[in-house]
Amino acid sequence: MKRCAILYALLVSFCARVGAQEIKIKEIYRRTITADYTRYEYVFSVTNRTGDRLNFFIDVNLLDSSKNILATRFLNFETPQGLTETSSIESDYAPTVSGTSGTTASFYKLSIRDLGRHRDYEEEGDLNVPLIHKQG
Repeated sequence: MKRCAILYALLVSFCARVGAQEIKIKEIYRRTITADYTRYEYVFSVTNRTGDRLNFFIDVNLLDSSKNILATRFLNFETPQGLTETSSIESDYAPTVSGTSGTTASFYKLSIRDLGRHRDYEEEGDLNVPLIHKQG
């Protein structure tokens, strides 16, 4: 009886994790608009490993090193089965990896609304990906 309960608990936790798609920061672009103005594009990606179309609406919070919210932006993913999709946000806040002085973004927090499965969950991560300079 105890074995069945443990097996059931493991199965439930595995199924819950499979149902939650992992959304990751893929890359960050630095875009120089003018000599004294730079914007940063944070690119996120998700791979649909389900048998259905993904439909996510996401609040993205850029966080400083103390995990205080610097900026909030929105992402939307409608990803067909088996495909990977990217979507991005822009901000004036540079990532910490840029070496820029002043307030920088160190982490992100995603508040995800999975419209297909009617559930909400959160993911957090650091912004430790290479910074790519993009013209214009």
